[in-house]
This record gives sequence, structure tokens and C-alpha cells, in this order.
Amino acid sequence: MDSPNSKNYADYESFLTEDTPREPAQETGAVNTESASEPVHHREHSSVKERIDSTMDTAASKLRDVASKTERSARGTEAYGPASKVSEQLRRGAGYLESTNVDTVLVKTRDTVRRNPLATMGAAFGIGFLIALVLRK
Repeated sequence: MDSPNSKNYADYESFLTEDTPREPAQETGAVNTESASEPVHHREHSSVKERIDSTMDTAASKLRDVASKTERSARGTEAYGPASKVSEQLRRGAGYLESTNVDTVLVKTRDTVRRNPLATMGAAFGIGFLIALVLRK
């Protein structure tokens, strides 16, 4: 059946010539962590997190500004009661954004999506529809 000179296709070493080294291959794409303090993808990931954190802080600040303006503009009117409730909710939202980091938001979002996939798809569809309406005008 098999002659001594036939190639064994299941054994890659039978294709090697005598002068070919029989050492395991080394990884060529590995990151040398001794020469670099962090791999590139970790630096990019942390940079994105920093930008998101900064954006969350900016949004919190703007929410507080809107809450203050809403209360001031409604002071002395019949709308003061509902306006103060809205302002309080805006301040709570700002506090949440200030006290939460990106990782926590990602974990909570991931858990919500896994628990309610259909509701998430519906919300995504609705948001996309609203964005399309706004962009169309």
C-alpha cells in the first residue's frame, strides 16, 4: 500500500526537506509587551473610553443647565409644578451620568438587551425611524 517514498498527507513533516528546521513556528503578530507599555488596541480602547466619559460629563453639565433654565423660566407660572418635576428628573439623569463610567453603562446595556431582545429591536427601529424623519426634513 504505502511505499517508503510516498508522502503521508496527514503528516506535514514528511514534506520537509532534510535541511528544513523542525521547530515549531513562532507567532509573527504577537505584541512585544516588554518594549511597548500597552498593545495598540488597548490604547485605542482606553482613548475611546476617555472620549465617551468626557462626553457623558459634558451631557451631564448640559442637563443641569437645562434643568436650571426650565425652573427659572417657569417660576411664578402655573407650569412651575410640572417644570420643577422635569428639572428634578434632568438633575437625576445628570447625576447618573456623572457617577457612572463607560464599563458600567456597557454592562447594563448588554444585560438589558439580552433580557429584552424584542423590545430592544423595537426601540432601535423606532429610534432609527425618528432619525430618518429628522434627517429627511
